Amino acid sequence: MNWTQFTPAASEIFLAASALLVVVLGAFSKSKDALGWFRVAMLALVCAIIIGIKKYNGPTVAFNQMFVQDNLSLAFKAIIGAASFISVWLSMPYFKRRNAAKFEYPLIIMLATVGMFSMVSAQDFLGLYVSLELQSLSLYVLASFHRDEKLSAEARIVGYNFILCLL
Repeated sequence: MNWTQFTPAASEIFLAASALLVVVLGAFSKSKDALGWFRVAMLALVCAIIIGIKKYNGPTVAFNQMFVQDNLSLAFKAIIGAASFISVWLSMPYFKRRNAAKFEYPLIIMLATVGMFSMVSAQDFLGLYVSLELQSLSLYVLASFHRDEKLSAEARIVGYNFILCLL
């Protein structure tokens, strides 16, 4: 196996590994201050954008022509990463004001961003479908993040019904 074949997907791999690290460390963390995880997620998003730009060596395909890395996909990844960064950054004061910060929120944003990054680079229908599922399942969970609110419960029911229709 040649490890250079993973270079076009370096930003997705880094962001997914960062999300896994946030899951493990957040689950075993004793600290009640979850705003640090927001900063970790913002740092991971910035690093993923930088890695994607630095590892770009011209248009390439990988994984049996299922994944494409070109100028257009790189531009959209930068836009998506910046939008994810801004959404995490703007949500920090909200969670701080409500004293409801949890490490799961930036984690879900990171996983949805991995799905969006992969969706932009998908070159066949199967890759597009898997990326769309990762992105949409993360956003369904995000829509129902506040369990105690009425609108959140409604969003959860609608999202889970849609998931059941897909199965």
